[in-house]
Amino acid sequence: MINAAMYTWVPTVERFLSSWALYITERSPDKSHTLPDGYSRADLASHCNELKGHLERVQRTEVELGEVRACRIGAKKLLRDWIKAYNLYCKTISPEQGRAKVLMRTPLVGTGAYHFGQSTGVVQANWERLNAERLDASLEPVIIAGVVTVGDFKAKNEEWQSLETRVIVAERARRSAYTAAAGLVKQSIYPRLLAYRRMVASQFQADHSVMLSLPRLHPVTVKDKKAAKQKAVSAVLNADHASS
Repeated sequence: MINAAMYTWVPTVERFLSSWALYITERSPDKSHTLPDGYSRADLASHCNELKGHLERVQRTEVELGEVRACRIGAKKLLRDWIKAYNLYCKTISPEQGRAKVLMRTPLVGTGAYHFGQSTGVVQANWERLNAERLDASLEPVIIAGVVTVGDFKAKNEEWQSLETRVIVAERARRSAYTAAAGLVKQSIYPRLLAYRRMVASQFQADHSVMLSLPRLHPVTVKDKKAAKQKAVSAVLNADHASS
């Protein structure tokens, strides 16, 4: 699952970069400006750019995924309509006009790929057998909705199957990019932000400008804001209750 809070890490890191720049300015030139493990502000800036790249990949694949899913739904709707029309056609013809007819239950658009593919596969195979039988009887091949042939159905079925594959590929690409971003934050960025806060706190007084520039370590989420608002309301209510 893609957690939207991941996108708040970029501005968080950028605020830490600003604080670190101030730290370097305030620190004596002969003093170290890196973390105990040698990690520097330049390293954090590099990781920030890497994080942006991963998240941009997530966004690109999100857009692509939306477009491909929309096309897939369109293809499935059309195939579903054609299966309906094929069933109706089969109900109207006599045994002399085609004994190979088989009515197939029309699948829902939301049906999974496996079962939807079973339905379209059966209809296509039956349609082809029915056409062959009618050809032997010197009859015209089956055409539904006035213009749709079995070739059209087959082409649309292959298009839908291709779209299913593209959806899977796009979902994997999105998951891969997100996993890379989450791993970078967990393994490289978050521990260094925590170490930076500890380093600054050990070197400056609480009222120093560098201390005051320290950003919040965890990004502020909508849930955080709601919790803070609720806490503030509770404080006011408790104060009113105490004074009454």
